[in-house]
Amino acid sequence: RPAVRIEAGPPNFEAPAPVPAALGTTRLGGDPDLPAGDPYPEAADGPLYFLGQFDMADLRGTVAGRAFPDSG
Repeated sequence: RPAVRIEAGPPNFEAPAPVPAALGTTRLGGDPDLPAGDPYPEAADGPLYFLGQFDMADLRGTVAGRAFPDSG
């Protein structure tokens, strides 16, 4: 079955990584790329946690990438 394993090192809150210039860049942590004017999503009891976002094009060439189209 196609799968991807993600391993992240410990966070560095003293010197976090810079925010990528390109929208939609794969990253863990930080803030999500939201359309201009869209509020940060919230649940009934407060803001949701942002874990990460993934550019599916980064999976090209992997076993899991075979399950996705080449573009779109």
